[in-house]
Amino acid sequence: MKSILNFKVLLFLFIGYAESFAQQGILDTQFFDEGTLLMFENAGEFPSTAIDDFIQDSDGNFIVFGRSTASPTNNSLFMAKFTRNGAYVESFGNNGVRFFPEDGPLFGISAIRQLSNGNFVVLTGEVIGGPGNNSTVLRILEMDDNGNLVEGFGNGNNSYTIPGNVFYERLDVSPQGKIWVHFNKINEPNIFTISANIYCLQFNSDGSLNSQFGENGLFEFGEDEADERAFSIEFDENDNAYLCGGFKESTSFGIFAEALVVKVLNTGSLDNSFGTNGVFRFNDGNANFGAKDAKISNNHLFLCGFRYSPSESIQNAMILKIGISGSLNTSFGNSGFVLLNESISESKSMAISSQGQIAVLSELENSSTSEKDILVVLYDGNGNLQESFGVGGSSTPWDLNNGDDYGVKVLFDNNGNGIFTSGGGYSDNNSGGGGGSRALENGDYAFVQKYIYENPSSVSINVKNNLLIYPNPTIEEITVKADKLIDEYIFSDISGKVFMKNEVNKATEIQVSMDELNNGIYYLELIFSDHSREFHKVIKSNH
Repeated sequence: MKSILNFKVLLFLFIGYAESFAQQGILDTQFFDEGTLLMFENAGEFPSTAIDDFIQDSDGNFIVFGRSTASPTNNSLFMAKFTRNGAYVESFGNNGVRFFPEDGPLFGISAIRQLSNGNFVVLTGEVIGGPGNNSTVLRILEMDDNGNLVEGFGNGNNSYTIPGNVFYERLDVSPQGKIWVHFNKINEPNIFTISANIYCLQFNSDGSLNSQFGENGLFEFGEDEADERAFSIEFDENDNAYLCGGFKESTSFGIFAEALVVKVLNTGSLDNSFGTNGVFRFNDGNANFGAKDAKISNNHLFLCGFRYSPSESIQNAMILKIGISGSLNTSFGNSGFVLLNESISESKSMAISSQGQIAVLSELENSSTSEKDILVVLYDGNGNLQESFGVGGSSTPWDLNNGDDYGVKVLFDNNGNGIFTSGGGYSDNNSGGGGGSRALENGDYAFVQKYIYENPSSVSINVKNNLLIYPNPTIEEITVKADKLIDEYIFSDISGKVFMKNEVNKATEIQVSMDELNNGIYYLELIFSDHSREFHKVIKSNH
């Protein structure tokens, strides 16, 4: 009877710790429906569903902006609000979703950010004029936390008209509260050639254009004979901006030749001390590069995007690291960059945690279905794949009904418990073609997902029942201190596979070398002289 009781106690202990020991990098089944929140699946005869942006506010709730023909108006814009557990905030709009009025000035939303006053600022646009004579009107709108438009933002003059063909317009808010809008503008395209320049507008926090920035609020970069584009913006603590994208000298159609970063001072001029005359461009001499997203961490700029080898016809997802001064950090990865698995064609978004972990949202070319899947890959700040995450550092590729799935954005949960992604795509019952030929903005569903992730700082020292385990994470050795005698310790993974097992000569303090273990997450079982047991998580890392 006593042995059965001990077994039940052990089982209870194991189950009690199992939830906190859940494998990282898999979908969190506690979030909405088995880890995925689908929006407007198969919405309408001519479906058009996409998430343009999503953010986590200071309360931990998520705000999602996008478009869908599921809207009850012709405008087809929606704003959704839900908790970090995936539950809709029903008091927001209609059961958590708000649609924008048909007569509003909104036709497309490309970005949303939170202001210091708790409200949100949104970038929208409207194309006016016909082919060959069109312009784009960009509008900056302020909304409260219920999705209501705030009157008087920008003193009623919160729009800016740009003649010509404008695309990939994005918005961000700098650390000092300035609202930056960047976009690309095509220079007189024809059927054979195309080139673009990069533009920035800066607005004050009240929505008024900052006429002291650049030339009457506008910064322009590029040459007519070259193709230069920006897809993301990142800021340092002094409000200087880093515009990241791609460059090629030729205006002929084709992939970018080099990854591009342009540093713009908060006054609206190039920082000539950055890179070469304010510009950093990179390729390795053997392939083409392009950057889609950028983040700053510990005075370094990380870029994610792609590397394409024409000679091998292979495109890989890529992470590149440069110093804040605009020089390549050759100690990162392989001479400054790392490549993801060959079948992962492009990195779309990246996030960096407070502990320096790099999460990358990427797209996978699925050879068996000729469709796109998405997955999350985790690295440390030195470019080392975090093999304890998912399977060998990558989550399982996500595929809905053998359709095209596209990634948009990845975020670390602001309490260090989870990685969130957004995107959209097509299910297999959509007649709009396949094989990667379809675009995200015309998909028939949008989604937000949560992957299990635990911030390493949350287990730096484990204190339970007068027991200490430190340092944790560790590089090579841990110390265990207890108020009772330790007989044995066992290291295993979540599946129960034992990696190390040793008896102890009845001591209350032991030093355990982890040299023979690879980097990753382990579960330490301590067996005491009174036959009791305890389970604790231990992380081995190289830094």
